[in-house]
Parts: sequence; C-alpha cells; structure tokens
Amino acid sequence: MVLEHQTGLSDAGYQTQSKRPLSHLPTEIITEIFLNVCDRPILPRTSPNSSRKTSIVYPLFLGKICKEWRRVAWKCPLLWNVIHIPLSLRKYGQQLILLQEWVARSADCPLSIYLEMHDGEGLWRGTDFLRGLFSLLVEHSDRWENIDIFLPKPSKGVLSAACLRVPLLRSASIRALNSVDVPLEFLESSPSLRSLELKRISPKGVDCQNLTRLVASFVSTADLVYTLQAAPNLQYCELGNTYGTPDSHPILHFSLPFLRVLKLRNCHSSALLPHFGIAPQLEDLEISEWNDHLDLDAMSTFLGRTQSSLQSFTIATGDSLNRDDLRDLLKELDTVTSLEIQYLYVRDDTQVFRPFLKMFDSEESQVSKDEPLCEDTNVTDLTVEHTKSSTFLPSLRELRYQLPLNTEETDLEKLVTVVIKRWNDGIPMREYKRDRSRERFARLETLRFDPSISTSQILDPLRKEMEEGLKIIFDLPFVDSGGEDS
Repeated sequence: MVLEHQTGLSDAGYQTQSKRPLSHLPTEIITEIFLNVCDRPILPRTSPNSSRKTSIVYPLFLGKICKEWRRVAWKCPLLWNVIHIPLSLRKYGQQLILLQEWVARSADCPLSIYLEMHDGEGLWRGTDFLRGLFSLLVEHSDRWENIDIFLPKPSKGVLSAACLRVPLLRSASIRALNSVDVPLEFLESSPSLRSLELKRISPKGVDCQNLTRLVASFVSTADLVYTLQAAPNLQYCELGNTYGTPDSHPILHFSLPFLRVLKLRNCHSSALLPHFGIAPQLEDLEISEWNDHLDLDAMSTFLGRTQSSLQSFTIATGDSLNRDDLRDLLKELDTVTSLEIQYLYVRDDTQVFRPFLKMFDSEESQVSKDEPLCEDTNVTDLTVEHTKSSTFLPSLRELRYQLPLNTEETDLEKLVTVVIKRWNDGIPMREYKRDRSRERFARLETLRFDPSISTSQILDPLRKEMEEGLKIIFDLPFVDSGGEDS
C-alpha cells in the first residue's frame, strides 16, 4: 500500500459501475477476487525478483470504484495486512494518520510491514519524526509476521517496547542509516524467526536457533562468528563487507548440517573460513575478496573439512591468483557443475588463464599435486606413481571465466578446443550421474564470458555446437536506459 492521504472521490461518476455483472456477485466471491488481486507478499531483497517494478493494486484503489466495492474492501481485514510505506518528509503527517486507519482495518491479522525512504536516507538523518511512526507500529508487534524497516538515527529505544512481543515474526530485514551499536533486544526471543537481513546492525544476541536464512553486511566479523555458532539450522548465508577479524583462538569449527548456500563477499574469508566445521549439504559456494588476498589454500582446507558435494563454485578477486593453488583446489572439485572465476581491477594477463586451460588436458589433469605447473612440463617423464587417473572437473556443465584483456589468439583457440571436446565427448548429466567412471565426464552445456575480446572469435568456431544446443552467453556492459521496464 502506498500510504498517501487520499480524499474520497465522488460516487456520482461511478454509479453506472453497479450495472456491471461483478456487482451482482455474492460478497464472498467479490472478497476472494479482491484478495487475489491484492496478493502481494514482501520479497526478500536478495530475491531475483526484488528489483522488478510491479504494478500493485491496493484496497484504497478498489474503494474508489463504487460504494459496493468500498464496503467490501473496508470490511475485509486481509486486504489491509500488508503495509508498504514510501516515507516522505512532506507527507509524513498525512501518512501517519492514514497508517492509524490502515492498521485498525487490518483487525487481528498478521502484519507485513515494509518501510522505504522516498526522499533518500540523508534527509532523515537527525530527525525525530519517525519515533511516532515506530511507536504506532510497535503497539502491534504481537502481529508482526514480516518486517522490512530501517532504523532512524538516533535509534536507541525505538523498538525496545517490542521486546518479548514478536511471537509470529518469521522474516526481519533491518537497516540502519549509519553504523549503530544498538542491540536488537526485541529479537532476543523470536521463536518463529526464519529469515534475518541486517545492514550496519550487529546480529549478536538475536535468537538464531530456528534461523534458516541470514544476510548481513557492514557488521563485525567477530559478531558474525558468534551468530553462526548459534544458528545450527541455517540453510542460506550471505555475508558482505564485514570489518575486523575474528579471534584466531580458539578455532570454533561450528557445524552447519543444513547449510546449502554460502556467499562471502569481502569478509576476510581467510580468517573466517577456519571457524566453519562440517557442512555436508553445502552446494553453492561464492567467495569474493576485492581488497584482500584470496587464500585458495585455506579454501581448499575448508572444503575438505565440510565433507560436502559442491555443485556451484564462484571465486572473485581484486588480486592475482596463484595458479598452482588454483589447480590444487579445482582438482578436488569432482562434483562441481558450475564454475565462475571473476577479476576486478586486474584482468589476469594470461598468467592464470593459460594454465587454467592446460588443466583440461587429459595429461595435465593427471599430474600429481606434487608436480609444479609449468608450461614446459614434460608429462612423459613422469613416473606412474605421479599420475592420477581422474578427469579435471568431470561434472562441469557451465563455465564462466572473465577473459584477460590481452587474450592471445592461441589461447582463444585453446578455449574453443576445450569447449568442443567437452561438448562432443561429454555425456548428458542424467546419464553421467548413472555412470561416473573415472574416464567419463559430463557435457559442457554453457559457456559464459564478458566481451573483452571480439565475440566472433569464440562464436564463429562454435557455430556447429551452438546449433546443436550449446549455450554461449556474454555479458554486455551495463547501460541505464532511463526508461521504465518493458
């Protein structure tokens, strides 16, 4: 709902609406239609659909059509249980009055509340306007089911009245305008809480026993370690831009038996990963370090300790990668179906890309990890004890690699050769799962890259494979059209 003060329109122009067939339907049927039209759950911010502009029909709009529609809409509490407030300093007083009416019409229904700043964050700093709004919302905290809010500054005490009064709360997204050291005391006892998103607010002290989803950014790394230790049922974890490093002693090795997705972005992963213990269901791992060294050795140790069968693996760095450590890490990822390697600031300069391509050679993939990765390695000189009869990345179906700016033509030809071999000699995933012999590998179905080079250098040689079903995806530079979504 857009909480704007709206005056009722004259019904004279809408009397003819009563002659339409919908006006003769039973009230129960009209109510059901209204509920379906106004069905608008609040999406998590990390959802792929959360940034889409959607046309939402609110009960205030339905009430403008005719008297009968207004009567039905005003008496259906379920139409008023989602409160969406794009706050405006200019309209704040009117919005507060309308909010009171809106909450009253929701009766005893569970509430989903979404606050956003129509005027931007800066204009709300240092204002006390929001305390009246929070006081009204907190009065009904026993009915909160989903909240997506930001805390004003100063924010101390604005939610304290909700302490021990959130029995229904399942999803909470809380943002601070500035970094604040405000304990979320109202979440210290939240037995129904399943999803938590925090920005610039510490999760320390939150009841995480039943938490399945955690997204946090701009918070203390040490506080996150404390929280993760208290969240044994976590399934999705996304952490970004943390500060400080956790204590190295003692190493906690907390277990996350249900964790499936882990995304660490600028989180001092080399210091954080040692605290993770067993995570046997981990399927999707992303580790990005733009300002810190990406410790591939620590990552390899972490993956071995989790005892997981990883499906999707993404690494991104603002620094160069050690090609030997990268090889040693990737050689152990037999179950990975999707691999992504990204760079920021540096563009690889072929020092990693060329050895990476060599890893796909059957001879190279069989070199023992004790052998150095050199371009002049003569595999025929290796003894039997130094070989390993295992295909490199045998389950790989999708590859995304940020190509070097100075990619040479011979390297592109090598990439094309690898793709053609993986497409022609690979077998469909369903068949591969039934027969995972050490000599077989899955078919590479998707290649994704950014067009730092001429796309025709890859597309033309792979035209036959593309006609057979190979997918080639390249990322275009972002262009802001400035218009509405089509």
